[in-house]
Amino acid sequence: MSPVHSVTTEPVTLVAADGYRLAATAYRIDRPRGQIVVAGATAVPQAFYRRFAEYAAGRGWQTLTLDYRGVARSAPERLRGFRMDYRDWGRLDLAAAIDQCDPALPLHVVGHSYGGHAIGLLPNHARLR
Repeated sequence: MSPVHSVTTEPVTLVAADGYRLAATAYRIDRPRGQIVVAGATAVPQAFYRRFAEYAAGRGWQTLTLDYRGVARSAPERLRGFRMDYRDWGRLDLAAAIDQCDPALPLHVVGHSYGGHAIGLLPNHARLR
């Protein structure tokens, strides 16, 4: 089945409340019916979700994927001495992705493993449908 919408991808930098910079990818379309943030599993790079994001965007859902701090493109050059907490991924990193989204559009989160649990850590969960 061919996509209904033409999808463009754009690298995005998210800034968490503590100032940490995160790598994300926006899958953009014209006239979206809503938005999806993909909350990934533990240490799974956002690239793993590319095909899902392209499919969802092609069917009308503007989609955002991200690498949590310490993972893939959001990792520092060296992990030795790097400090993070899994709660940071939800209350800071995923929250930054939610804040990036257009408040005028319905917003959903698709969580994979840890990502499903991280929704409970969001300080901005009221933005979700």
